[in-house]
Parts: sequence; C-alpha cells; structure tokens
Amino acid sequence: MANALRAHVETLKGDVARAPIRDCVAKDIVRAILQFKPIVVLDAGAGQGHLALAIRQAWPEAQLILVEQSLNMLAAAHRRMIGHQRVQFIQSTFADLAQIPSASIDFFTSTFALHHVDDASKLTALREARRVLKPDGRLFLADEIVCDPSFLNDGEALLLAMGEVFYPDLSPRELHRKFDGFVEYPTDLTTMAQITAKAGFSATFRVINRVANQGG
Repeated sequence: MANALRAHVETLKGDVARAPIRDCVAKDIVRAILQFKPIVVLDAGAGQGHLALAIRQAWPEAQLILVEQSLNMLAAAHRRMIGHQRVQFIQSTFADLAQIPSASIDFFTSTFALHHVDDASKLTALREARRVLKPDGRLFLADEIVCDPSFLNDGEALLLAMGEVFYPDLSPRELHRKFDGFVEYPTDLTTMAQITAKAGFSATFRVINRVANQGG
C-alpha cells in the first residue's frame, strides 16, 4: 500500500511539474536567489530537479543540495543535473535532514511539498529547516494554503479549485479519478502562520494564485 501511494505521489508530482504555476513560483525563487546571492541552497522535496536546474542556470555560483524522498524522482533529478558541479543529492524527507549540519544553509526552498503531511509534521519539517539555516538564512516556501474558509468543509470545492490551478485540462471526473484514494493536508492561512512562528520564523505571506469557492 505504501509503495502504491508513493507511486501515486510521484505521478502527481510529475504532472504538477508541468503546471503553469510552477513557472511562476520558479521565477519568484530565482529572483529571490539573485537578490540574496546565497552560497548554499537547499531544495526540499526537489522532485525531478526542475527548480534546481533553473536555480543553477540563474546562479551557477551556488552549491545545491537536493532532498527528495523518492529514489525514482531523485534519479530523474540526477539525470537532469548531469554536467553541473557542486550538486548534492540526499534521499530523505523534509522533516529529516540529519545529514545536513546545523546553520549551514543560506537559502532553503520547498515548493508544493508540505501539503503532503499533516500540520504536526509541517511543524517538525520547518523546525528542521530552521536548524539547518544560518541565522541570517532565508526560507522560501510555496504551497497550498486555504485562504477561503469555506473550502475547509467543502472537499469537492477544494478538489475542483486545486484542479483549476494545477490541472486545468482535466474534467471534474478525471480529477476524481486521479485523486481517488489520495489524501492531502492543505493548511489554512492562520494555522500556517502559527506553524511558521512556532518553528522560529518571521514570515511574510503572498498570494500567488487566488481561487474562490463558487459553491457558496
């Protein structure tokens, strides 16, 4: 069952990697990196390495650390980064960065990974991010945040909204088939703010793509 779920996650991540919002987020992260010019950049939940390649091409001076739980995804990232130096690949979860020394990372990023775990695990992951970041390090996250409270008790509306952002070409029936048996843990804005504060971060939130619940 765990292997089947992992394969499902890999399929979804592969699809999402081609979603237009990915390009928007990648451009924002690259702009932030060019502003702060970090020496060591860690991408948690690196997937197939699309973001890592964009970072490397924009800022070749950085050392990159790619953390990804799936060996298949990590292998794809490795292939994508062939020919690029100073890239480290670590097979692990966001919440377990034991191989990374404390206060060694200048810029920590993760995109569309935290919604795969519950709020307690989000806090654990962000505390681990705080541990590995230098005191003046930067954290840049992009993920599913529920800003409209009506989504919290309307799973159907949330699914359709997610489809609108990530899978605009799929019909509602196709969305249901794709996510059959799959559980995600999107967080509301207030809770996410509390989690980041508990983890030791001073956070600023910005809406990248706003979707309203049309169901009333």
